[in-house]
Amino acid sequence: MTVLDVVKWAFTAGVTISCARYAASGQMKHDFQIFKGLSALDWIKVVVLNLVVLTATLTGIVLAYTYGPTFLQWSWLTLFATKGEQGTNLNLAGASIPYFGIVFMILLILNFPRLARYEEEEFRDGTKNWLDAIPRSIKFGLWHCVVGVPLCAGILLAFPGLWFTRQYFRGGVERSTLYHATYNMILGGALLAYLVLANLHGSH
Repeated sequence: MTVLDVVKWAFTAGVTISCARYAASGQMKHDFQIFKGLSALDWIKVVVLNLVVLTATLTGIVLAYTYGPTFLQWSWLTLFATKGEQGTNLNLAGASIPYFGIVFMILLILNFPRLARYEEEEFRDGTKNWLDAIPRSIKFGLWHCVVGVPLCAGILLAFPGLWFTRQYFRGGVERSTLYHATYNMILGGALLAYLVLANLHGSH
């Protein structure tokens, strides 16, 4: 077991305990109120628009990581990586554990509204105008580098940050949290589906 493995396991344990405690706290019902009252058309609009932003962001990250300067690949996790290892998003490290990864992702997805609200209150609440929004969104993107994403991802995550800011201007923290949580759920749902299929295939 490498040092990076220890970091991943420790972070996974912390995230799992936090998510499980939240799921048992009864607070989830309150946080999921952001989805209340949405019509089928509203759902389609929120999902499709977020999917477009998510696809553009992921494409930009892949291109920047693959073809950009080497420093854009940097993550603080590389300080602990041995040959052949790479940094990762520590929030998702638990997903790589066979079978447990499915439970882990379900818990994490249930926590997305809570986590999205925290970030919206931290980075969007009080934004005065677009001039104010730009540094806030850059800060929002780079904040993700704390959990080990490469620098190129941290920079380009400012793009969805601006997208959530647009929603904040249109409907405050409630609306930006709705879009942010849905954005995360699309990504998390895709990863969960992949894990289910991968584990089913591995069991045969």
